[in-house]
Amino acid sequence: MQKQIFAVGNAHLDPVWLWPWGEGLQAARATFRSALDRIAEHDEFVFTCAGAGIYQWIEKTDPQLFRDIQTAVAEERWYLIGGWWLQPDCNIPGGEGFVRHSLYGQRYLLEKFGRIATIGYNVDSFGHAWTLPQILVKSGMDSYVFMRPGPHENPEIPGRLFTWQGPDGSAVTAFQIPYQYNLEGEILHQRFTEIAEECTETQPMMLFYGVGNHGGGPTKASISFLDEKRGEEEPAVHFATPRQYFDAVRDMEITPSVYKNELQHHASGCYAAHSKIKRDNRKAETALESAEKWATIAAHTAGTAYPGAEIAKGWQAVLFNHFHDILAGTSIASAYAQAANLHGYALQIADEVGEFSRQAIASQVDTTGQDGVPLIVWNPTAWPRRELVHTELQWKGDAPEIIDSTGQLVLSQSMPPEAAVKPGGRVGVTFTADVPALGYRVYWAVRPKQESPAPAALPQLRVWETGMENEFLKVEFDARSGALISLFDKSSGRELLSAPAAALVIRDDSDTWSHGVFSFRDEVGSFDQAEFRIMESGPVRARLRVTTRYQQSSLRQDFILGAGQRYLDCRAVIDWHGKHQLVKLSWPVDVANPEATYEIPYGHIQRPCDGEEEPAQRWVDVTGVHPSDGQTCGLTVANDCKYSFDIKDSEIRMTVLRSPGYAHHVPRELAPDDPVEFIDQGEQEFAYRLAGHSGGWQSEEFSAPACAADLNSGLKVREDYRHSGSLPVQSSFASVSDPRIHLTVLKQAEEGRGLVVRAWETSGQDLTEPVAISAMGRKFTAKFTGHTVKTFLVTESSIAETDLLERVQD
Repeated sequence: MQKQIFAVGNAHLDPVWLWPWGEGLQAARATFRSALDRIAEHDEFVFTCAGAGIYQWIEKTDPQLFRDIQTAVAEERWYLIGGWWLQPDCNIPGGEGFVRHSLYGQRYLLEKFGRIATIGYNVDSFGHAWTLPQILVKSGMDSYVFMRPGPHENPEIPGRLFTWQGPDGSAVTAFQIPYQYNLEGEILHQRFTEIAEECTETQPMMLFYGVGNHGGGPTKASISFLDEKRGEEEPAVHFATPRQYFDAVRDMEITPSVYKNELQHHASGCYAAHSKIKRDNRKAETALESAEKWATIAAHTAGTAYPGAEIAKGWQAVLFNHFHDILAGTSIASAYAQAANLHGYALQIADEVGEFSRQAIASQVDTTGQDGVPLIVWNPTAWPRRELVHTELQWKGDAPEIIDSTGQLVLSQSMPPEAAVKPGGRVGVTFTADVPALGYRVYWAVRPKQESPAPAALPQLRVWETGMENEFLKVEFDARSGALISLFDKSSGRELLSAPAAALVIRDDSDTWSHGVFSFRDEVGSFDQAEFRIMESGPVRARLRVTTRYQQSSLRQDFILGAGQRYLDCRAVIDWHGKHQLVKLSWPVDVANPEATYEIPYGHIQRPCDGEEEPAQRWVDVTGVHPSDGQTCGLTVANDCKYSFDIKDSEIRMTVLRSPGYAHHVPRELAPDDPVEFIDQGEQEFAYRLAGHSGGWQSEEFSAPACAADLNSGLKVREDYRHSGSLPVQSSFASVSDPRIHLTVLKQAEEGRGLVVRAWETSGQDLTEPVAISAMGRKFTAKFTGHTVKTFLVTESSIAETDLLERVQD
């Protein structure tokens, strides 16, 4: 047995980074033509490249080049790898976002080239969520190639070659690229020697060569150099594909060490850089998931055509913006105008599909059950919800009252409309709605009667200049600083905060990526000089505006407490003008022995409470023992568009923004006249929810995943008119018997026959009993183990589990 090096000729293509996407397209065309020329010149050379979206570019712009690539793939001289639309950031996209990379990427490769990729490939992404192995395996991939983090950033990774096992037990054989993916010229010569020294008889190595980032691919000189090395006795050098490498590892019966954790950390600052791209990503992902649910329901109830092609285009726009240098906030400023266009396109598709579909369903609903103006409340989540909703009506005269289908008065609160240009004619109304799982319920706005029966019990909801309370929570703020100083749970008698929850300003002299920086703790100030204003005070909702300042920047937080709510909502606007700083909101939780849990794509992970900056999705949680009674309790912080957090001891900190220069790779002192644009200048909006809980973050009484999903997927209200119809005044179209299982996808199958239902286990627990799932009148059961994502194809004659590509499993 001898040492072996598998030389992989490749071109890493950044469609956007220090250039706009049009330049990235030109670079891809040139690179692919060069690769075909190298194939023609050298009988053994083989080329490897990832990114279904880039191949689609070529198909659209150069049909002959695309046909030449198809021929090279068929002759096994061009290797398809990755299987995803592009190489995304591998922490920020939502779980369903990663699934769509596989769904659209692999199906495109299969359609155009007759094969799918069997190896995942994200060589330039800055970290990798622990849940990716399951998504890879269920998308037809058994191996994974990555580069970051390197050994100096995560020494726990057991070598270049290892088995990466996800929390559900799914595993792929992983290879960490040594040094870099674009070796060329003198650096290729140097790295070849180092890789040869690292190689052993029982661990072959891969060497990736070819000009990358802006494209280029392998050069004649690099191929000639490797030809020379092939003539030497050892190590044995092969022109090869990653598939040949992993097959050789299998044939050699090598048993790699198993690694059961996420692949972090590199470029920790990326999870907060450029707030708009991250906000638009969350909004677009959420809107598309919701829109295709309503489109599916409309097709089955109202006979409308399912807009599958439109939805796919919307998702593909989002997937393009998942690209690691876009979503991470590390591209040039002008690239984000183009990214905003793509997100706007996706959001418009989702808005149109959702609105058309809901109104098509509404046309089938019998709204004649009561007098007045029908109001249909829509719930996009597959569990029942009782929440406050707000809408505006065309209305003259006294403010309306709200009744349900039995004529019972529903507690409501009127307020001025959004626009006050023309007095009269419109009115705002807020009321409490009970809506079934993934469905709707009709209420009616009626003219008030002199002797209307009051709701059974008026809640104790009040607001004053520096605080607010309802029957479950009492909230107080510091009159000078505006910090939240008390979040008191009246049900348990526990104070949830151990110290004021403040808005902190942190020094950040790092570059755009924050290379080599793993925590941000150097506080240089905080927002204070508080001004208070009561915005709403009524029987249904209280809203208190707290405005604070730091130097030239301001933070306006509207704290909202509703009747019957056990959580505190905040809708915030920050107007930021700082540079080389970041802003964090902090919540010191009053517990001992804290455990920190973060949501990750289609899963969660526990991490040390050590203050390191960590990526997360819609929620984070600290749970521990309360000092007052020794009972387990905690605080969940949910958000609608943030992805960067740290937890030290029992203090949760959410990073609101960072303000480095755009695409600055190396930090440096900037002269006043340097033409540098800084990130996150000006206004941005975000929302968060503070939810205390007894026991853990997932129990019969409370669910952090559901709490966060509710915040991100709000109930919608739409006025209708009185008409007859075949649908009742309330209906549910899909539900799940166990609250730990979240049904996130209801769509038409890509093949056009049947429905696709996707659900995932949110608690990490193996469920002992089968879970009953109902979708569009079909009912079935399924067994779930902890952390699993399951997909089902539901037809008129059968129900079968599929992989993520919608292929039925044996």
